[in-house]
Amino acid sequence: MRRCPNSVLETDNGVCSKPGAIQGDDFLNSHNLAKLWDKLRPSAEELIGEFGVRKVEVDAITRIIWQLTMIDPDGQELRYHVRTDGKPSLANHKYIDPPKFQEAMLGASAFLDGLTEYAFQQLELRREIAEEYGP
Repeated sequence: MRRCPNSVLETDNGVCSKPGAIQGDDFLNSHNLAKLWDKLRPSAEELIGEFGVRKVEVDAITRIIWQLTMIDPDGQELRYHVRTDGKPSLANHKYIDPPKFQEAMLGASAFLDGLTEYAFQQLELRREIAEEYGP
């Protein structure tokens, strides 16, 4: 059985995972961005001070995600013109500023793309080390 680093848990199937990490397919059942960000934010906060990541950026992404969650808690308002309950989407929101919305989404997307790339690089490095030196 494989050993995980300190502060990391080993699941039944031998996968190393941080406490609170999304396990299995849990994330597939939610379109609530705040719940998903709550799982990812600790990893983002670990990068503060590294690779140019600043606390103000993590806080800004958190604010944007919470604002989106307030508008669209179940992922229907911004994806569909009509909700599954038959009500029109965004009926309770009189105005959304498209240029500001676009700017916020582009910034959030760039930040999250960077996190994704970092995570991929870390997983790739771990894979290479395990391949070279064994478990």
